[in-house]
Amino acid sequence: FDAMARKYHQRKIDDELRNAQSLNTRISDVERKEQVILQKAEEIEVSKKYLHAQKELYRKERELIVQQQQQVFFNEKQLQKKKDLLNCDQSYVQQQYIDAKDKFDNDRYSLMDRMNKLELEHSASAIQNESLRKQLHSKQEYEQQLQDTVAQLKTQLLQQQQGMNTAQTTQFQQTQEIENL
Repeated sequence: FDAMARKYHQRKIDDELRNAQSLNTRISDVERKEQVILQKAEEIEVSKKYLHAQKELYRKERELIVQQQQQVFFNEKQLQKKKDLLNCDQSYVQQQYIDAKDKFDNDRYSLMDRMNKLELEHSASAIQNESLRKQLHSKQEYEQQLQDTVAQLKTQLLQQQQGMNTAQTTQFQQTQEIENL
């Protein structure tokens, strides 16, 4: 009878050990997945910093364009003054005015083209930023789900350990009763 009881208890202990090892493997898998998610979150953070730097460059280029527009406006005023000063030779003044106007128009069109290009780049970066924000949000939701799963698995492990402790206590009491008989 003692040999049967020992075999029974040994089989029970082996089963509990297998269950504990299986649970430990699942927990390590969840932790590994959690590390992968954290790495992806860091990559997204780096992407956000890159987008911020791109926005700063866009702002600086925009300021440069405004300065160039002001310079063009200033040049146009100077040309107008020259025109007024050189009233004595009308043909010379007219030629200078036409040249300045052509230069102004060319500068204005090139600035408008550059502004349009910058606005397109800004729109593209805004779309990319929105996409990255959505990816970050979905990754955060996925991370939260994994954390919930880890919490559930830990709760299950605790319940199993409590059940195992209860079973061991019951088994000990039964063996005591058997020995007392």
